[in-house]
Amino acid sequence: IIAVHGIETTSPKTWTAYERDTEPKGRSFYWLKDADMLPSVIKRARIWVFDYNSNYSHNAQTVRIDGLAATLLNCIKDRHDDFESRKFVFIGSCFGGIVVAEVIISRRGLPNQF
Repeated sequence: IIAVHGIETTSPKTWTAYERDTEPKGRSFYWLKDADMLPSVIKRARIWVFDYNSNYSHNAQTVRIDGLAATLLNCIKDRHDDFESRKFVFIGSCFGGIVVAEVIISRRGLPNQF
C-alpha cells in the first residue's frame, strides 16, 4: 500500500483522525499504522507513504504532476526488492489522487516490471 498525501499537508497529518471534530479532539488515530486500524484489516501489507513538498502558500517548489509521478516511480524502482512479488494498492488524498492517476497512466501499456 502506498499512500500519497495532498496539497499543503504532510504524512502522517493527512492520515490521522481524532475521536472528535471539536476541541478537545481527544485521542488521535494514525490509521495507516496503528495496530487496530489498517494493519489489522490487511495483516501482511507493507504500508508506505510518499512524502513530497506540497506547499503552495510558502516555500513552494516548481514541479509538474508528471514529475512527481516519476519521482514516486523511481522510489518504487529503488526499493524493487520490497515490491517485487507484491501487488500495489495506492491511496491518494486530494492532489495525491491526481499523482497516483498519473503514475497509473504513465505505466499503461508497459511491462509490469519496475
